[in-house]
Amino acid sequence: KGDNNWEFVIPSNDFEIKSGNELSFVFKIGTLYCYLSPHKLDSPNFTPYDANTFSVKLQDIKLQNNNVTILNNVINPNNNELTKLLYRIEKEGPVSIVVYDLAGDVVKVLKLEGQAAGDHIVSWDGRNENGKIVTRGVYFIRVRAPGIFNQIRKVLIVK
Repeated sequence: KGDNNWEFVIPSNDFEIKSGNELSFVFKIGTLYCYLSPHKLDSPNFTPYDANTFSVKLQDIKLQNNNVTILNNVINPNNNELTKLLYRIEKEGPVSIVVYDLAGDVVKVLKLEGQAAGDHIVSWDGRNENGKIVTRGVYFIRVRAPGIFNQIRKVLIVK
């Protein structure tokens, strides 16, 4: 109700995220499932057989500056949440994607290899090089690749 905003992570291996596709879903709160009905609950025409799923039509992701876009940049690693970084490189070459803390220390190297031209995705689960969940706070993901020089995106870790 009201101005509530909800954010969902859709596993991309279970669903093709493509502009124009329609995503249908059902909310489950505790043991109850929530559906849409064309009739009010107290209407004599109400029947659970008329229930519909919630659905949204997907649109293209609006890319951020310099071919580097961050999705879900507020995460709680205790809930297995991820941040995803989408990036496009114009020509093949070396790619470096590194997570830093506020002091400028390396927390995790996400990518350090050559890659072909095209669109790529890398994710970060809020863990350091030792596999431990980092402390809450602000972290920076720095991307360097052909045509992408020192693009930095922020991630907030909450617990």
